[in-house]
Amino acid sequence: MKIYFTLLCFLLLFLSASSTTYAQLSEEEKLATLDNESNRKHIFKTNLLSLLTRSVSLGYEHALSKTMSIQAGGYYSKSKMFRGVERISASLELRKYMSRPENAIVGWYLAPYVKYQQIKDTEESFSGDVTARVTIRTVGAGLQAGKQWIAKKGFTVDIYAGAGFNPIVYYDDLEVIDASLPYTFSRSKWQRDIRLGVVIGYAF
Repeated sequence: MKIYFTLLCFLLLFLSASSTTYAQLSEEEKLATLDNESNRKHIFKTNLLSLLTRSVSLGYEHALSKTMSIQAGGYYSKSKMFRGVERISASLELRKYMSRPENAIVGWYLAPYVKYQQIKDTEESFSGDVTARVTIRTVGAGLQAGKQWIAKKGFTVDIYAGAGFNPIVYYDDLEVIDASLPYTFSRSKWQRDIRLGVVIGYAF
């Protein structure tokens, strides 16, 4: 939890500094920025934080109107940091931009989302021996908040934080490796969903 708290503090400081910088721009600079942004309705992006866990996170955002956009994303992870866990997920979110109504993919936003994920989890004994494997499928929803910028050449930065809950947790394909050792797969472990992102992309 300490790493999540540290990242959240960093995100809040970065957002505050960026807002102050934009407020100090002249009206001509702001108008020039808006003209450049208004022609861009699509963004392909990737989450830089996923690199810390050697995973892959990709997304596509499309502007629906001057205040709304929709984003689809996919995630894959099979990292040594989380031994015995392989995860694939897909999410869909609807973004409502509030601070910059001139363009639907710039500024502060709130985004409710739905998410499906499939996890292959491994239970281990205290000695590190594998006792059982199981496939877990979850369906849930949540809410995230963030801010997105577009540079003059089309490069984007999207910083967000959010949380959700997975009320549907389904266990399948249970494989017991060693019946003499106890195993207990925790349902609550997969019901919480924490989202943090420092995302870069390209708008066109």
